[in-house]
Amino acid sequence: MYLLLVNPKAGNQRYRRIEPAFTNLLHKLDIKHKIILIDDLANIPELLKQHIKTDTTAVVAVGGNGTVNALIDAMVDYAEVPLGIVPTSHTNHLAKTLGVTSWTAGIKLLAHHEIKHLRLGKIGERYVAGSLMISPKRHLLASIMEKKAY
Repeated sequence: MYLLLVNPKAGNQRYRRIEPAFTNLLHKLDIKHKIILIDDLANIPELLKQHIKTDTTAVVAVGGNGTVNALIDAMVDYAEVPLGIVPTSHTNHLAKTLGVTSWTAGIKLLAHHEIKHLRLGKIGERYVAGSLMISPKRHLLASIMEKKAY
């Protein structure tokens, strides 16, 4: 069962507008789920403690960057539980990095149980996925070109 933590405030309260279509698609694709509405992002650790069970397939962030960041931070104690993202804002950067461009695409990935093993890093308040190259500005282009010239 997927535990969907939904931030109804994300994306100018977009979830409220798409909720009927969102839940219809979950049912149409026969996705076993439990939806928990987040009243405050600071409450996510407590929500996880209350709702993660042995039958939890993954925890899914439904919202924007703030929702995803708060959920990643809170999941430190649940490293064995996969994290999914269903973006409801147009600026969900990690979802875009993973190729999840819309809420419908995110739900369809849940239906196919597609899991990507990905390393995450955090720089300041932003998460980065995959590899990261840090280089002095004057050497950055040369470093990139050297990597591509194999």
